[in-house]
Amino acid sequence: MRLIAHGTKNLTWNRRLLGLLLEELHVDDLFFDLVGPRGLPTKRYPQAVAIAVALRHSWRPDDLFGIARKVGIRLRERDLKRAPESQSKAAKTSKRESAEKTAQPRSTGVSTRRKR
Repeated sequence: MRLIAHGTKNLTWNRRLLGLLLEELHVDDLFFDLVGPRGLPTKRYPQAVAIAVALRHSWRPDDLFGIARKVGIRLRERDLKRAPESQSKAAKTSKRESAEKTAQPRSTGVSTRRKR
């Protein structure tokens, strides 16, 4: 681990690093619906990370509120009630994801596959 730490001390954001993070967070179709289907510019990587993390915590309102607060977004309960489409989309995505564990994620121009 010390070699990894030393080898990454000058690491900067790049498509490979973002792809690795998204792969580890197991992003699904809803992620790609929110960030778009094409390659992201580096300046939008923080948004992509925040969305991926929020999606991991979106199934429990208290978790989602906590994540939103940590990234500086003020959510109220009524904000969630105003967005039934996104909630039903998340539920559909969850069901589809459970049924299709082997499905490949859509591309954002960021590879989430490991090179061999």
